[in-house]
Amino acid sequence: AIIPFKFVDHTHADAVVMLSNTPNGERIFQEIYGDTVLVLPYVMPGFILAKQIYGQLESINWTKIEGIILLNHGVFTFDDDAKKSYTKMIDLVSKAEDYFNQNYQLEKAVENTNQNAIPLKKLAQIRKLVSQTRQTPVLTTLNSSSLAKQFANNEAINRISQQGTLTPDHVIRTKRSPIIFDGLTDDSIQNQIENYKKEYRNYFENYASEHHKILDLAPRWGIFAPHGTIHFGKNLKECQIIEDISQHTMKSVLQAELVEKWQPLTSNNLFDLEYWELEQAKLKKTKQNLPFEGKIVLVTGAASGIGKACVTALRGQGAVVAALDINPKIEGLFGDKSILEIQCDMTDYQALNESVDKIVRTFGGLDSVISNAGIFSKSQTIEQMDETIWQQSLNINLTTHQKLIQLTTPYLKEGIDANIVIVGSKNVAAPGAGASAYSVAKAGLNQLARIASMELASFGIRVNTVHPNAVFDTAIWTEE
Repeated sequence: AIIPFKFVDHTHADAVVMLSNTPNGERIFQEIYGDTVLVLPYVMPGFILAKQIYGQLESINWTKIEGIILLNHGVFTFDDDAKKSYTKMIDLVSKAEDYFNQNYQLEKAVENTNQNAIPLKKLAQIRKLVSQTRQTPVLTTLNSSSLAKQFANNEAINRISQQGTLTPDHVIRTKRSPIIFDGLTDDSIQNQIENYKKEYRNYFENYASEHHKILDLAPRWGIFAPHGTIHFGKNLKECQIIEDISQHTMKSVLQAELVEKWQPLTSNNLFDLEYWELEQAKLKKTKQNLPFEGKIVLVTGAASGIGKACVTALRGQGAVVAALDINPKIEGLFGDKSILEIQCDMTDYQALNESVDKIVRTFGGLDSVISNAGIFSKSQTIEQMDETIWQQSLNINLTTHQKLIQLTTPYLKEGIDANIVIVGSKNVAAPGAGASAYSVAKAGLNQLARIASMELASFGIRVNTVHPNAVFDTAIWTEE
């Protein structure tokens, strides 16, 4: 409102903010822009900033100024023509980028590691502890890009990652700093979480006034060396926002270290913004949590019938869902980034194992399994039974469920309110003549579920069975 032009553009452009987060940022800007840009020290956004700018600009010759840079914050351009104001912004940012590129060279990032080397069970354990700290289920996404690995393995990571954010607004999304996992034993993970909570509480107590109420103590992202970085959010959108911010931050930190030294805004200034009511109001705009938000569910036989209905219902209640089916149409069926569509033959143990690993690598863990995949075998009397049909029913309707439970149990032990739902059949209690191959396999599955419930109860994993009847909109019913 104070700037006397019709159009005002404001960005937190990486190149400009990165240079301003070095000890001699103001001198560098003088070298780049001369007197065409007014450089002002950081002041918290709001009335105080407006008052400062008003005082600085009272006697300014606006015809000679192309923009204003607020150190540690961002850049403004302005004009009475919208396109000209936009062009000025592009020009100022491009000059900052050119300054770095002409004087410094960020070393080539390391190559991506083998995804199979990522300790997935530890990832699930971390997710559970962060969820408990935040007091709500969270997803955990992994960034194993070359940049993330380069940053995570930097020799100075304990210093450069803990100093602050790229620009103050980021603090409401990422907190002041990430957690560093520099050991992945059970005890070290727990200790690192506890240390992060203690440090955040100290940060709050150092700067809080009586009217402040402490936010949750949970980290929003972490250094997961040597594999990259991880990000914690109640849904994929929040995870993506945090990952985007951290990606920009990591590159800028490494660049600033080459220019001179990474020196972002001080903790007290970040606290003021993190606990500023107007910033917190941005987060409150998000919708109320859905019942299954932050939960991770695996559904088999997901391309039709009961399985498809489960995927749709659970996603509608906020869960992310891994949808498995042998039918190739599963890929692209739902068209939702929060639904991981995987074509998988449940009788292929290796493919099933890889699918479970992919789910944990994508979402950070596993909370629920709906074991639904099955076939209804061709009707034959016991006397006429074809051995192939009998064995096929046992393999698909019983053995694949046992394998699925076996593979998912290690992750369910690290799940949030973990549970398994077995989709049985009314034939368990009321079989029909000619359906022995199907009914016997389903009866065995029912017994498997009962034993699983006894074995897994001590780990807090519930196992239940539902026995549907007369469900015809499913691939189980064929002309054969």
